[in-house]
Amino acid sequence: MGSTHCDLPANRGSDDTENLPEGILNQSPSMLQEPAFAPVISSGALKEFSKTLARNMKLNEKDAKQLEDFAMMLDAEQRIAQFAISLEIRNIVQELKRDEEYKIPDDLKANIKNYSRAALLSPTITSYRGNIADTVIDAMGELNVHNLPDQSDSARVKKVLSEIGRVLTIYRSAMKNKLKASLELDSSTKNIADLTHALIGDTPRDCLAGDTSAEDAPATAASDDQFWLMVDNTIEELRKACKTEKEIKDIFLLTYEEDKVKYGFPEVSGRKAVEQQALPQWQKVVAKCVKGVLGVKTAKKRKTK
Repeated sequence: MGSTHCDLPANRGSDDTENLPEGILNQSPSMLQEPAFAPVISSGALKEFSKTLARNMKLNEKDAKQLEDFAMMLDAEQRIAQFAISLEIRNIVQELKRDEEYKIPDDLKANIKNYSRAALLSPTITSYRGNIADTVIDAMGELNVHNLPDQSDSARVKKVLSEIGRVLTIYRSAMKNKLKASLELDSSTKNIADLTHALIGDTPRDCLAGDTSAEDAPATAASDDQFWLMVDNTIEELRKACKTEKEIKDIFLLTYEEDKVKYGFPEVSGRKAVEQQALPQWQKVVAKCVKGVLGVKTAKKRKTK
């Protein structure tokens, strides 16, 4: 009777790495063999050891529980879990690298300037500080502004919010300076209509003259903060004193009538006002969103998905 004989290649193992998953190093059989006599450690001892590690490393309750669960796994389960964590870390590093390379597109920057200015100039705004940047990005999202990052992309959304905040700071500074200039005796913008035209007549490029770096905003913020916080406090006190929206509206109308007598009637300026219903749709959306602006005291940090 014949016998079957199989010859194994002399270099067995040298070519087998081609079938291994990418990133897995070839290991010699001796490295994979189980020791002849492995010490037996009780599950109770492993739990206590994991608790000791958790205390020493000051892990929170959730992480400490995960460490304890890991200690109870079989060796093969632990190796798989460790590899899964390695993949997760790799993905995080890749995301961080991608976000660091992200630059806000020029068309989105232009829209940020337009929407931010519209928000500050809206008659429906309830606060000039606080979470106004959140309402601006909400309005842009509602209108599906091109190149606006998805809300789930928290890192990019944070960069956009930072840019909105920077632009708002520059616009607030420009507005304050124009308001201050209008109070001078020989001011050309003393009339309310002329002042309004000065505020809204500038193009974003004019308003953002000198807008060349991120350092511009902090330089102006320190001197302007107190002014706008005072404005917000006045609005807040007014709203608290009034019981209804009608009362608030009546007070604003009364103040407006007094200002017309004091600073000049708009009609004599020759300026023509645009009716609210004639505004473009995007400005109406901005006006709706800024009704929900919360002041510095009540605004909470924006939550991202």
